[in-house]
Amino acid sequence: MSSRDHLSMARARRVRYTAMVLIALVAAVTLAQEPARPSFSEWLAGVRAEAVARGLREDVVDAALADVTEPQPIILERDRAQAETVFSLEKYIARILKPKLILGGREAYAKHRELLDQIAERYGVPSRIVVAIWGMESNYGRFSGVRPTVPALAKASADSFLRRNGLSLAAAALMVVTLVGQLLTGHVVYNAERLDLGLQPIGLLEYFTSAHAVSATFENWESEFLQMGIFVLLTVVLRQKGSAESRPMSEADEDERIDAGRTPWPVRAGGVWKVLYGHSLAIAFGLLFVLSFALHAEGSWRRELVERAAKGDDAISLSAYLGTAEFWFESFQNWQSEFLAVLSLVVLSIWLRQKDSPQSKPLEAPHSQTGA
Repeated sequence: MSSRDHLSMARARRVRYTAMVLIALVAAVTLAQEPARPSFSEWLAGVRAEAVARGLREDVVDAALADVTEPQPIILERDRAQAETVFSLEKYIARILKPKLILGGREAYAKHRELLDQIAERYGVPSRIVVAIWGMESNYGRFSGVRPTVPALAKASADSFLRRNGLSLAAAALMVVTLVGQLLTGHVVYNAERLDLGLQPIGLLEYFTSAHAVSATFENWESEFLQMGIFVLLTVVLRQKGSAESRPMSEADEDERIDAGRTPWPVRAGGVWKVLYGHSLAIAFGLLFVLSFALHAEGSWRRELVERAAKGDDAISLSAYLGTAEFWFESFQNWQSEFLAVLSLVVLSIWLRQKDSPQSKPLEAPHSQTGA
């Protein structure tokens, strides 16, 4: 391979790794710059001000919002489980559109025809549509819910994206922040190593695509994906009595929870799609492990080539490097620590508790209880 080909491959690698690092940095900046969401009381004050500005009397607005308090989880949960959004059209029609409801609509339309026509003329909504919505939402005024309408609507409206996705956003932010910290400190360490080898230091942007950064990053990522993938598979067939991380000892004690909602399309499609979907979590972790392992190997190999060239030693092929003790030492030192973390969680959850965590058994649960 010519020196020009080597330079082209090096440029391609730099572009690829730079893109990956920039994505992580953009995510960090985005999370850092996301404006703080207002509190519920601040949001409610804004709603009140807008209502008054639109011409509603202050006493009417105050009376409507008088009973509105902080959001209640049950209202938010039921808002996200409305039949209109969780059932297919066919299932929804079969479940809701009964002959009695249709007959009630005809009677309501005939009884309130004059008023409905006035509403249709004023707001441009056909009277039959108004009756249909009236019937679906309240059975023509017979049922308006067990909770006050205005407070319930206010609480549902205030349910924020941040609250629904707080766990993943926090984990992503921690990952990005620590990744940036790793790259900044790794840049200092690598330049010190280069000076020891008689090489010139490199800039921060160049470091992002260097063999040192790639090797260090994916050496750790591969162990994480291996840990999670193996743990997912082990929990399918193995048990640990008393652990919150284990399936119950008896299949009769397993209570599979399925909330109301649309069934994922691979399950509805059946066949090979359903089979693949049934193992998709382990497959995803497996693919992520293979990709990270390959990038770790490529980065460590390039780092080895840099050191050999600086020392005047002969180059080594990638296949030969994969057979060295140094490469496998890098992998095994991370793998063992990840499996230690899994072991600690499985065993410690037998006797210890963390209140309100789904990774822990209830405080009152005996040590012998298996599964959270």
